[in-house]
Amino acid sequence: MKNVLRLFFFILSILIFSKIFAQSNQSKYSWRIMFYNVENYFDTEDDYETEDDEFLPVGFYRWTPAKFEKKRDDIARIIDTIGIPTIVGLCEVENRFVLEQLTQQTNLSKYGYAILHRDSPDPRGIDVALLYLPQQLRLIDSAFFKVNITKRTREILYAKGILGNIDTLHIFVNHWSSKIEGEEETEPYRIKAARTLRQKIDSILQYNPTANIIAMGDFNDLPDSKSIQEGLRAKSTAHLLQHNDIYNLATLLESGEEGTSKYKGKWQLVDMMFCSATMLNNNSKLYCNPLGFTIFKDGYLLEADKTYGGIKPKRTLAGPRHIGGVSDHLPVYIDIKSSL
Repeated sequence: MKNVLRLFFFILSILIFSKIFAQSNQSKYSWRIMFYNVENYFDTEDDYETEDDEFLPVGFYRWTPAKFEKKRDDIARIIDTIGIPTIVGLCEVENRFVLEQLTQQTNLSKYGYAILHRDSPDPRGIDVALLYLPQQLRLIDSAFFKVNITKRTREILYAKGILGNIDTLHIFVNHWSSKIEGEEETEPYRIKAARTLRQKIDSILQYNPTANIIAMGDFNDLPDSKSIQEGLRAKSTAHLLQHNDIYNLATLLESGEEGTSKYKGKWQLVDMMFCSATMLNNNSKLYCNPLGFTIFKDGYLLEADKTYGGIKPKRTLAGPRHIGGVSDHLPVYIDIKSSL
């Protein structure tokens, strides 16, 4: 029995080492960037400054430590399965504690993810955040930009770092206002967020027209929405880009059959990534394939849509009933490559 256990742990250690080695070796040439709306990733403690009472053990959702730990471990499993991305953008996280739990108390702990986060003005206390591998991305600057609208909302996270000791990468993580109060009523909020993001991008491109920029997030709008087309001025045709344009990497997946969330039986592509024009040049130091945007939709993230047919994301809760899924959104990712 002891010999069997020794053999088991020996094989396990080889597999873990091989995975880490493969990732570090790959990082010389390719880096994966992931975004995930993790839907209400709350802890079980009461924060008196935010509206989190529903996510307490005695609250509406009966949010217990066991349920929290399952969600935490499931999110970690997805990040690991996607391939230990160099950069992970997240939204709907409550605080730094839940991020430390994710990076230090799960299987992710062996990879050494660093955290970029601060509490947002959002009334519910849900924030955007960034996880990154410091051995692959050397962070040199960061900021959180306020979206000036008539209600408190999430900030836009900004990070600047040297990717793979090759070139500078600028990163933005977004979570724009939802349509829960009505699409027309909330559209100005998303347009304002789009213009705020575009202003920050323009300030980078004005200083360096060939800057490498990635913007990602849950934009709560579609690729053809006014906020994306007019506010952000994102382009959907890669070969017609000017030097100061940004390209919507999700454009080619926009159809009734593709999306990251589902509303009344219809898939919606609200989780997107954008890149600066220079990154679509395959001779650039950091190259982003315009066909490379991927929605991760393994079976354990999905369930049957009994109302409208087909499948849908399997969320954690349906009211107080614990479904046991991870999120009502699917994660997305893109690979950045270099020939150097």
